[in-house]
Amino acid sequence: LSGIETTQIMAYAGRAVQLAEYLFGKKLEDEFRKRLSEAKSNLPELGDGRQIYDRFVKPSMVDLKDVGAHFAVSSLFEDYKQRNRVFAYRADVEEFQVFETGRARLVVGNATISSQITWHSAKLGFGVFHWSDHNIYGGIKKFASSEEFQRFVKQLTEPFRQAEFTRVVSLLDKEFASDTFSLRSLFRDEQRKILDRILDAGPAESAYRELYENSAPLMHFLASLGVPRPKAFATAAEYVLNIDLRRSFESDVNPTRVQALLDEARICGVELDRAGLGYALAQRVQQAAESLRQHPLELSRLETLDTLVSVALSMPFEVNLRPAQNVHYDLLRCHYADQKTRVEAGEAKCDAWLQCMRGLADKLSVLVDS
Repeated sequence: LSGIETTQIMAYAGRAVQLAEYLFGKKLEDEFRKRLSEAKSNLPELGDGRQIYDRFVKPSMVDLKDVGAHFAVSSLFEDYKQRNRVFAYRADVEEFQVFETGRARLVVGNATISSQITWHSAKLGFGVFHWSDHNIYGGIKKFASSEEFQRFVKQLTEPFRQAEFTRVVSLLDKEFASDTFSLRSLFRDEQRKILDRILDAGPAESAYRELYENSAPLMHFLASLGVPRPKAFATAAEYVLNIDLRRSFESDVNPTRVQALLDEARICGVELDRAGLGYALAQRVQQAAESLRQHPLELSRLETLDTLVSVALSMPFEVNLRPAQNVHYDLLRCHYADQKTRVEAGEAKCDAWLQCMRGLADKLSVLVDS
């Protein structure tokens, strides 16, 4: 009952219940959970279907307020436009203000959050306060009028400008009651990105990098003698090389640079952050695959995906290449035969696309008719 497939089916059913409540204005989830409780798990510690639903499915469900909270928190760190895509939703910003005092930051605004699938929408106002490290607190709700929202903005900004931060938090609590949120409210992918940014402390990185760069030649010499490296150096090298690899995946990937970093990590005996690096590279592959899906005949996008797949295959850990395989299959099915016919008809410019597709097919273990 708690298997991946069954839990996924529960998630689909939960979404159907959620949409039905929007559509008919009736509370249906309680009856749904009651029926789930009649199905007992074969694992006693998981109880029944209702407990599995509450534990594994419910936390992953989102509504428009959840999307708005995600948008509000991430707006502390991202420069958003008037119209923004947030996964399967859209956020159309109507008012947006940023206030800063030292390292503290306050963002207030309102936006219309709408689903791109159901077109369900709501105009929501929010305020979010970041005063240090992971300390982020905010709230979101539907304001009755523009005047009420402006009253809230004025009430909140006055204590913020006077650095009365405890009062700011208190006012957010009072204004939004149960509709408050924190960094935990972010969707998982964005949460990780922002945590990486918060943890990417400049002074700490500078200190580690200086230690690593100044000591690297000596450490290479020690490695050649088979002498263990000092723990302080090992820690600095691990931090610097892992962060450099991750950044190289998130920007325009240079295979030569990536290989040089991997070689350096091997020489220095650095333990790679396999989970974190694998995730970062898989995300980059997925982005490139989706970009190619939108522009399937652009050779430069195909070459970018080909390069990323090559880099992924060179890693000493597994990287999820399923998105690349799916897009490659779609291109084979929809465009390959036509491009091949064009080449045979004398359109040489299509040949580079075909050659790249065949090379990528080899890397992805996909059979292509010659």
